[in-house]
Formats: sequence, structure tokens, C-alpha cells
Amino acid sequence: MEQLDTASGSDRHNLVCYLGSMIITFFCFYGFNYLVTWLTIQKTGNPQTLGHVMALMMLPAIGLNLVAGQVLSHYSAKTIMFVTDILTALLFIGAYGWFEIRNWTITGLVVVAILNKSIGVFYKLGNKTVLPELFASTRLKTINGYQTQIRQLAIVSATTIITGALLWLDPATLILIMGGAFGFSAGLDWQFQVSPSAPSPQGAKHSSFRSVALPKWALSYAVIGYLIDAVVAVCIPWIAITYLQGHWQLSWLLTANALGILLGP
Repeated sequence: MEQLDTASGSDRHNLVCYLGSMIITFFCFYGFNYLVTWLTIQKTGNPQTLGHVMALMMLPAIGLNLVAGQVLSHYSAKTIMFVTDILTALLFIGAYGWFEIRNWTITGLVVVAILNKSIGVFYKLGNKTVLPELFASTRLKTINGYQTQIRQLAIVSATTIITGALLWLDPATLILIMGGAFGFSAGLDWQFQVSPSAPSPQGAKHSSFRSVALPKWALSYAVIGYLIDAVVAVCIPWIAITYLQGHWQLSWLLTANALGILLGP
């Protein structure tokens, strides 16, 4: 915190906008994912269908990460974050109108979920790589730590708040509210003050690889870790909803998961 207290006005402005954008985007993203899980089991009552829906939602991450990397090499991370937040806002507002007119269908819900995940692939890469454009290198570890903690807290708070909100609001209205929140987040993205000395999109990728020398086996450990994390991320909501038959239990499970990640480092 001492480093942030001595930050310039530009750094403080970027910090407020960046943290605000993350809080809104992460909450809405994980909140919508949970809403999809809840709606699927409510509408179908079939655990097998829920498993298929969750598997389909993972497909964009497999097919689009390489594409997103190429896009990021030509456009700034700030631009990517702004555009993806705008697209998600339009997607959710459109989904609200569609579901209000056509009523709920699992097919429509899955289409919206897959599009949301697809856009999220680009946002995630932009969010990860925008830091050197906004903050001095001496503050990157601190800001990155905040990013990790906010992400985990968003997972916990999103499931809990959505569960409570469903007692008062219908799912379509929640999606509309999320759409508006993504629009506000895009406004925060647009206010980022990029440093003139920040690396260009074409050179940022190469400079970041030169700055870190990792042993060859480190990538294998990272791949295994991500595979385990992905399996757990799918299994926990599926088990909680289909076998425990309770949404508050899911919140407790995700709370424990988030606390474990926060305490791990």
C-alpha cells in the first residue's frame, strides 16, 4: 500500500478505473455463469443436460485463445478490454429482449453462454496484459495481487448475491442489469491513461518473454495445474447443484475454493 500512496495522479486514476472495471466484469461474468447453471437445472431437472451445457461453455477457451493472442498483438489491451465489455453489454441486453419475447429455452441460453465465454477469452488476455501499459513496473506485483484476490472474491460474492437476488428478481432482469454493468465497465476501460513509454502491442509479447527465464519443466507443471483447475471448476457447481440440491451449499463450496487460492501464495 505504501507504493500506491506515493503513486502519481495518473497511477491513482488508472488504479480506480482498473479495479472498478475488474470488480464489475468479474462479478457479472461469474454471476452469469452461475445463473446459467441454476437455470439449466431448474428448467430441465436433468444433471446430464447440465453437464453437456457446462462442457459446451468450455469450448471457446480451447478454440479461441490462439486467435485472441494474435488479435492482441495488433491492438492495445485497453482497446480489447473496452470492445469486449461493450460487446458483452450488447449481448446481455439483447438476450434480455430475446428471452422476454421468446421465453426461456435451453438452446438460447447455451448460445448466449457460449458467446459470453468467447468474448471473455479476449477480455481475459487483455486484462492480463494491460498492466504494463497502465502502471510502473515496480507496482505490477501489487496490482497483479489485487487482480487475483478480486477475481476470487468475485466468484464467492457472485454466487451468493445472485442466489439472494433470485428471490426478488427474475433471471431476465438480472441479465439486463449485468448488461448495464458491463456498459459502465467499458466506460472505465476507456478512461485508462496509457503510459507513452508502454510497449507497443507488437513488441509487448517479445519483451515480456525476455524478462522471465523459466526452466523447461515449468510449463508442464502449469499445464497440469490448469487441467486440474478446469476439472474442479466444472465439477464443483455440477455436484453442488445436482446432488446437494442446494444453491447455498454451492456458495460455501466456492467460498472454500476461493479462500484456498487466496491463502495458497
